[in-house]
Amino acid sequence: MTTNPIDRVFADLRQRGRKAFIPFLTAGDPDLKATGDLFTEVVRHGADLVEIGFPYSDPIADGPVIQASYTRALSRGLKVEQIFAATREWVHRGTHVPRSPDGEPTSGEHTPPASGERKLSGPTPTSSEEHTEKASEQQTLPASEEHTPPASGERKLSGPTPLLAMVSYSIILRRRPDRFLDEAHAAGYSGLIVPDLPAEESASLVEAARQRDLKLIQLVTPTTPRDRAAFIARQSSGFLYCVSVTGITGARDRLPPQLLDQLAWLRTQTDLPLCVGFGISRPEHVAMLRDHADGIIVGSALVKRVEEGTNRPWPEVVREVGQFVASLVQALNPQG
Repeated sequence: MTTNPIDRVFADLRQRGRKAFIPFLTAGDPDLKATGDLFTEVVRHGADLVEIGFPYSDPIADGPVIQASYTRALSRGLKVEQIFAATREWVHRGTHVPRSPDGEPTSGEHTPPASGERKLSGPTPTSSEEHTEKASEQQTLPASEEHTPPASGERKLSGPTPLLAMVSYSIILRRRPDRFLDEAHAAGYSGLIVPDLPAEESASLVEAARQRDLKLIQLVTPTTPRDRAAFIARQSSGFLYCVSVTGITGARDRLPPQLLDQLAWLRTQTDLPLCVGFGISRPEHVAMLRDHADGIIVGSALVKRVEEGTNRPWPEVVREVGQFVASLVQALNPQG
């Protein structure tokens, strides 16, 4: 039986004494070609899994930075089928991104996108999530690219970098769960995070995902009662998403110390890897958590850098995102 790529990655990291770095990218912000550029860059600089946000007009738990990125993507007529089509290219690309033997990014210069000095367009008006299904074909899909094989001394990943879909259940339901799961599996997704689906109502989706070897990652928050947290852990697969703070996503100045107590207790309830997200924005945050979590998820801090890159040369924005990712990976898995 084939091992799900998420399980494979965590088993490999555990064997090497390393922790997972999981960045979040909004599909289609500023466009799908740009998302592909960012995907390549974060994998090059040490991402072990990549979470892809499916834009939705009424997101649950996402803060203003990610909400704004969803609005930008939807206003350009982004459709679910376009995300799936682009994803197939990203998965292929992620199999060939060169990294050094210890998993750190190579010292080679990153090749900028073929568009050269393409600049991001500015903010665009808010639009409805209905664009996801009904908008006309406006999005340009990434073209197939030639991939440079890893140079001598670099390691080629043992498989594609696993992709996770962060997606509202409203999108899944509108498209029909079986259809959405089939499309996600065919596009190369290894798991889903569905933040607005209560664990108590997730049994049918859990089983349908299991039949397709897709993981359904569930969330535990600081205010989740312990009996319910234990139930959620039993329902989850792949890993358990541990929300670090109460409220919405977004960068914070510091992380609550009680999070460490919660992580210690969850260790007694499940053998799943524990990955912490929401509010992780600095190497100091990562350093505080590396001895307590199996992985770190960073979203708003990355999406903000894309937003702030408006009207700047795109290759420069991509490089800065890569450098930021490298600093977080170094804090998570320090050398020596």
